[in-house]
Amino acid sequence: MLLSNITKDEQAAKKILNAETQPTDGLSSSTRAIDQLLDAFVKGPNNSYNKNANFHFLASVFADITIVSNYIGLIFSTAYLSLLHLFTPHPSLTVTAGT
Repeated sequence: MLLSNITKDEQAAKKILNAETQPTDGLSSSTRAIDQLLDAFVKGPNNSYNKNANFHFLASVFADITIVSNYIGLIFSTAYLSLLHLFTPHPSLTVTAGT
């Protein structure tokens, strides 16, 4: 939840978009933090990554990072849109408001 508040600031959003990390077991093998966050978000509704979390708050993180003009192309790429599009009819207001 904290991450969704932090990314409302453009500089913080840029840091998240540029962040590199070690691949996490059960998530994307990418070293880009944003790829791992997206994978956690996609796996959240069926609890396939963490049985105690649904990661709904990440929807607002993805909405917030669109304020960073250099990365709009990334967010609107086919790969990202095809994953996020799955959540537009989602029953959770947190998810649908973010996506």
